[in-house]
Amino acid sequence: MWEKFKNSRFVMHVRNSRAVYVTILTLILALSVLVTVTAISNRAKKDQAQDGTNNAQDAEQDNDNTNSGSNQNSTGGPSAVLPDNPDGKDQNTQGGSEQTGGDSSSADAANSVPEMALPVSGIVAKGYDSTLQVYSTTMGDYRIHLGLDMTTADAAPVLAAADGVVSQIWDDTMMGKCVAISHTGDCYTIYKNLNPTLPEDIAVGSEISAGDCIGYVGQSAVLELAEEPHLHFEMTVGGLSVDPLEYFSEQAMTELSAAEDATETSATPVE
Repeated sequence: MWEKFKNSRFVMHVRNSRAVYVTILTLILALSVLVTVTAISNRAKKDQAQDGTNNAQDAEQDNDNTNSGSNQNSTGGPSAVLPDNPDGKDQNTQGGSEQTGGDSSSADAANSVPEMALPVSGIVAKGYDSTLQVYSTTMGDYRIHLGLDMTTADAAPVLAAADGVVSQIWDDTMMGKCVAISHTGDCYTIYKNLNPTLPEDIAVGSEISAGDCIGYVGQSAVLELAEEPHLHFEMTVGGLSVDPLEYFSEQAMTELSAAEDATETSATPVE
């Protein structure tokens, strides 16, 4: 009787079902172990990659600090806006030369920031502001503005604001054709949104006198395409961005005021 029961179809079915369940459970356990091991391995790789990225960023930040010095002065001013110098040349050809002799007046002249003449004949449509954001018509948002937008005629000549040496010429992704001139007193003037074609005698290392034509007003600045034709004019002193209006000569300020008065008069409707 017992032998018949052990060999019955019911018992055989139970045995087969148990074997199937054991097999399925074994597969589930094996799969769980595999998933756990894979997850741990991926997490370890992710942590290692993150550590590498952080180290690279720290190294880049240290390199930037080494090259450019402190990012802010004691009053919290923004850092310089000049790009890196790819040629490794001394950008401060004129203003940063070491004084090895001569009288004190020569040393004072070399260490003083020159008064600036107007780089274009026009008015200031958008002023300098390193703290409060101003509205960008082109981008449709608010952002700080580290320069003066001086409206004038399209293709109007852009003049050097002071004596100096052309230190850099480059094409900026957002601000178009740019020229930087170094002056005494560790000062730079930067002219942006220029026509891509510059005068033939304008090259890195060219000595410039105040009033020399160094380019022409263009529309190369993608960041300011919606604005009227203008020169975007910036200045740095001691590696920090400054408001150019604070360095314009008295004559320049008089000319600028007269141009603004004339613009307001022409815009006033006649009764």
